[in-house]
Amino acid sequence: METVAFRGWRALRDDQLLAEAAKHGFTALVTTDKRMAGEQRHSAIAIVAVDDNRVSRLTAAVPAIAEAIRGTGPGESRIVAVADPHR
Repeated sequence: METVAFRGWRALRDDQLLAEAAKHGFTALVTTDKRMAGEQRHSAIAIVAVDDNRVSRLTAAVPAIAEAIRGTGPGESRIVAVADPHR
């Protein structure tokens, strides 16, 4: 797992980011940008959007995120709803 910042891809538009990730062998992109999941339907990689960016909630949602990655194929997208632990 790597980050966009680590790769130096922060300035790329969504379509460029997905193309660059696919070119480098990535099969999935995990993001908190839910719009990307709906807008980038023709990507060569899977897009898994998580609906919360708080580290504590992301950590708790790792099993659901991993399952979404396994269950989402190239060109598909999925949104993972992160549960509020206080509900």
